[in-house]
Amino acid sequence: MFVFFDKLRARAGTMGCDALVIGGPTSGPGFSLDLKKTATVRGMTATCIVYTAPPEPIARPPIAPPPVAAATASDSSETP
Repeated sequence: MFVFFDKLRARAGTMGCDALVIGGPTSGPGFSLDLKKTATVRGMTATCIVYTAPPEPIARPPIAPPPVAAATASDSSETP
């Protein structure tokens, strides 16, 4: 059984997989090449994982400062 996993890992490596997720065993009805005989097909599921570089951050426009309220004559602290 370990030979199977070694071959699976080698094949995944040639395909560019960074990781391999091994699922459970499977079995189900299948057909022979001449489609006349049925047989039980047994196997395992495996998923190839390929890591990619993280995307570049999106450049956001600078945030404008809040508007300043206009000063009124009554707000002035200066006296003539």
